[in-house]
Formats: sequence, C-alpha cells, structure tokens
Amino acid sequence: MWDVTRSRWDEQSLLLLEAFEMYDTSLCGGCAQSSIHALNVANTREYTVDTVNCIGCNVRETWSEQNAETRIKGEKVYVINAMGKVVE
Repeated sequence: MWDVTRSRWDEQSLLLLEAFEMYDTSLCGGCAQSSIHALNVANTREYTVDTVNCIGCNVRETWSEQNAETRIKGEKVYVINAMGKVVE
C-alpha cells in the first residue's frame, strides 16, 4: 500500500487506485477478459473472436512499408487525425 504520509494523494484517490489495480490484475494478460470467466473451461462456448481494422494503424503501417528504405533509426511515426479540419 502507498505511504499516505508521503503522498499528495488523498485517501479516496488511493482507494480508487487500489481498486483499479485489483481489477486490472484480475484480467487475463492475453485477452483482457475477466479471469474468473475466461479461465473456466465451462465457458468455452461463450467466447467468440471478432476483428476490427483501425484506420489510423492502417495508414501508419502502409506509410512505414512504403518508406522503409528511407526510415531513420529511432524515428517515431504517428498518425494525425485531420477530421474536422476545414479543407480550403
């Protein structure tokens, strides 16, 4: 537990943090499902898989593939969301 006397956090904030940590550690590290349910083989038929494509990741990965030869070591590539910008 945190040393409340040396912290700027109040007691309620510390309790909320502790509750979140308890919740977070109760999840499966691989799929983030509740371990109580995900580790019970009786629930095998209750789980399915779905996919989604992130447009931002797609744009970044496509750019990285197209510019692989000119990339600099340590270069960070990030996505800029231009939705809502006025196009002139």
